[in-house]
Amino acid sequence: MSPPSESDKATSDDLALRYSKKLLDLEDKQKIPTARFTTNPEFNVTVEQLREINERCATDSMFVGMLCIQLLGVDHLKRMSVTGQPSHRFINAKAADGSPICKTTEKMHPTVVNFICDKVAERTAIRVGAENVATIRKHSDIKAVNRFIATKISNLRKASGNPSNNQGTSRSIPDEN
Repeated sequence: MSPPSESDKATSDDLALRYSKKLLDLEDKQKIPTARFTTNPEFNVTVEQLREINERCATDSMFVGMLCIQLLGVDHLKRMSVTGQPSHRFINAKAADGSPICKTTEKMHPTVVNFICDKVAERTAIRVGAENVATIRKHSDIKAVNRFIATKISNLRKASGNPSNNQGTSRSIPDEN
């Protein structure tokens, strides 16, 4: 028996490649359910916007921050807090006139937080697959999402450079002149 020719090898390689592509196509079609972003009529955000935010963000924290900005806007978000309560660190701090330094702020509405949790769950399902329920629950936990939102609000306040937006957390350095 003679060794196979180069054209026989190329033909068999081509056949193997076609069969492997067909097998992958069959496996892809069996992955049910497929995860995707959905919309909610209460919120002015489209599936395309959600996909764009998802593509721009490497972490869930970044995704939550960008989605908050998309939903509420930077200026409105700076004036809010997750709980509406003043910081525990400064709750007893008083100004010279006796008024509290940290005032209560507008609380983020629970429907907004739940919407963001749902979008994080959908994002995680897209990344890891809808069958990984434990991972999806872990990433979309309300405590984690609240922490991401609080971090975004804090970063926005710090970035503004306005001490009144920092709720009394800025410290002044006296001049040495």
